[in-house]
Amino acid sequence: MFFARDREFSNSFLFPCRSDYSTKALPHLARIWLSRPLADVGVSRESSAERQDSIMRRRLRIFYSGTVQGVGFRYQVQRVAAGYEVTGFVRNLPEGRVEVVAEGEEAELSAFGVAIRESGVGSLIRNETELWSDASGEFRGFGITQ
Repeated sequence: MFFARDREFSNSFLFPCRSDYSTKALPHLARIWLSRPLADVGVSRESSAERQDSIMRRRLRIFYSGTVQGVGFRYQVQRVAAGYEVTGFVRNLPEGRVEVVAEGEEAELSAFGVAIRESGVGSLIRNETELWSDASGEFRGFGITQ
């Protein structure tokens, strides 16, 4: 990359020259690809809000009962969640159950639920209840709460 000194500022202020951005540096095929209309290369012109609406985010609440408290169940669920595009939390409930609240795409949430059952703590689950609803978008990441 070429640099030129900006004489209006101090001699130590460097900025890229315009010649760095010349199309001469791009390979011939890249210039052709870049000159194509966006619709030809599969880029949608819809806004991000429209795209977000087209991706249906859902909320899944799962209540687990059995020997699910005091055995590392919440930590295992958190580890499983790291492999999926889900947000939410897992927590112990006073009556001895564990609640998982997760938001994401419906297929991703279904796979997440299966992965919990197939994880190392799946044998401790006696019963599970799933409740589906619309996502609220209130979560950032997935964690353990009290």
